[in-house]
Amino acid sequence: MLRWHKEKTSVNVVTKPSLLLSLLIRIHIQRIHDTQYKRLRNVKNIFSYLPICFLGLLLFQCHSRIYNAWIGPFPINLDQFATQFKTYTGLQYDTRHFLFRWFSFDREYFQIELGEDIIDQDMAKAFRIFHGHYPSEKLLYTFNHVRESTIDHYLHKLYVKLPSNEQSHIHRRLPYNFRMFHIRTLRYNLLLHTTIENKYYDRLFLIRDKYLVMLMIDFNEHKAEILRQFDKRSPFKIISIDSIQSVRYYHIVITDDFGSKYIYYPPISCLRNSNTSEWLHQRLIQINDQYRHCCEQAQFRQQQETLLAQQEEYRRHLEVFMEEEAEYQHCNYGYNFDRIWHRIASASPRCIAEFRLKDPQLVAIDQIHIECSLCYEEFRIGQHFTQWPCEARHTFHFDCMLNALRARNTCPICRHPVEAAYLPSREIILRIMATRTIPRFFN
Repeated sequence: MLRWHKEKTSVNVVTKPSLLLSLLIRIHIQRIHDTQYKRLRNVKNIFSYLPICFLGLLLFQCHSRIYNAWIGPFPINLDQFATQFKTYTGLQYDTRHFLFRWFSFDREYFQIELGEDIIDQDMAKAFRIFHGHYPSEKLLYTFNHVRESTIDHYLHKLYVKLPSNEQSHIHRRLPYNFRMFHIRTLRYNLLLHTTIENKYYDRLFLIRDKYLVMLMIDFNEHKAEILRQFDKRSPFKIISIDSIQSVRYYHIVITDDFGSKYIYYPPISCLRNSNTSEWLHQRLIQINDQYRHCCEQAQFRQQQETLLAQQEEYRRHLEVFMEEEAEYQHCNYGYNFDRIWHRIASASPRCIAEFRLKDPQLVAIDQIHIECSLCYEEFRIGQHFTQWPCEARHTFHFDCMLNALRARNTCPICRHPVEAAYLPSREIILRIMATRTIPRFFN
């Protein structure tokens, strides 16, 4: 009996865990089935909403907007834009089928090549938008009319929105895709409308005496690393000639509403030399009155500054020489009562200093037989000589005349005077002599 009980108990202990494990497995399998069912139901719901989303995208033409934002802008001229505008506004009938128009990828992001002098600058015909009440607030932007527009209709006119100078983002520009530019635009304006004297190495072009076009890359460039540099930036720079202030060795200085800035030449050897700046400078002087006037003013200012600098340097040297001559006269003739009593005066320190600052003349080969009127020696080639400012123009060696001026203020030959140095009066000399002699007499 006990044995049977043990066997029965052991069987029950072994079978119970297997039943529990089976239950747990069934629960796990059921949870997996429920999860898969929920996922499948979510997928069905997603696919059921896809047609609605697709119809919504088509309704709002999101595919066309993504296409324009990704691929655009598309370069077109004014006539092509007029055709697009008339089709869009209903002025011209679109021959395409309704469904084809709805599902097609229409171009809506354009880059229009207007041409030259197309925008009307007459402010009387423009619309101005202010920030706040006119005219106390600042001007935000203007709408300028486009001349000779094929869009002009009694209900429609073409205007271009231009920001004012007071806007902080006036110089912001949209990225240009220059790979889609019409090459005929560049070649037509730069090559066909440019004479030989108005272009330099096919890199600098003067267009109609109004604009300077600086080509930053060669027309026949094929290197990939160079072409990549101009994928998002312009391969040329257009500069108004009226804004050019000066032409330098490596760059051009232009002025605008925000001050002056430098525009450097392309880094190629044919443009980085003095011939480039000289050619451009001479051409601008010939074709532009404003640039010529600016150059004349700059040259005049430079001459004035040079003259002022020379005058300042001359004044400083004159003061130094005057101090030297005053010291020399004081040391050599200051207490010479005989010279003072007989009124023998030297030339003034200013006169001698001015004489020393003058450029002395050099003896030429036809002057070697002339004698100095003081030392009676003939002039030799390479020596310096000068002349006394008298009617006879007596000629002396430079050093001989300097000594003569320091000794007396008259010409050694004709006694023609120059400015004399200061001499005290005889009364002052007698008073000085008395003050020195009387104390000695009583002592």
